[in-house]
Amino acid sequence: MRIEYHAAPNGPISVVGRQTGADFTPYQTKAGDRLLIVRSGNMSAADMFRSEEEINVIITWGLRLLGVVLMFIGFTMLLQPLVVVADFVPLIGSILGAGTFLVSLALTTVLATVTIAIAWFFYRPLVAIVVLAVGIALAFGFRTLAARRTAERAAAIAAQDDGYRRCSDLTPTSLPARSCRAICRIRATHARA
Repeated sequence: MRIEYHAAPNGPISVVGRQTGADFTPYQTKAGDRLLIVRSGNMSAADMFRSEEEINVIITWGLRLLGVVLMFIGFTMLLQPLVVVADFVPLIGSILGAGTFLVSLALTTVLATVTIAIAWFFYRPLVAIVVLAVGIALAFGFRTLAARRTAERAAAIAAQDDGYRRCSDLTPTSLPARSCRAICRIRATHARA
């Protein structure tokens, strides 16, 4: 048995519910929900339902945001063992930590939009298609950005290796490879200055 007490403020109130004798009880809707709304002041039924819809929208978006944050935390925790293993090498651990943050952010952005689109598909298919298109655009953007950065890194490594080869061509063959690289770095530094 559960007993609940509700106190209405002094003054006029507006109620949406079922009147049972001298009391108001929740109204059973056809959808199976129980409905009892009490507001202070004189409000029309349309204003009361509009107010409830606004509250529902705020709660819904709050829950969506909470879901996205929890998904991000989940991906971060899933990838965290890699960071812990890589922490044995100081520089690699911090780099991998930043990488796991970015990977978690990318996965969350893409999968959260897909999850929201699937949830919207049965109620509002047009909204679901738009959200899904945004998710696909984000995934494509992340992929393009990753490909561009990989190409830039490969070009930088190739240019560095090419510089070492040219340097070793100019140095005597009797010098060890380590000395050739050191000489090449010195020449490159002087060339920039």
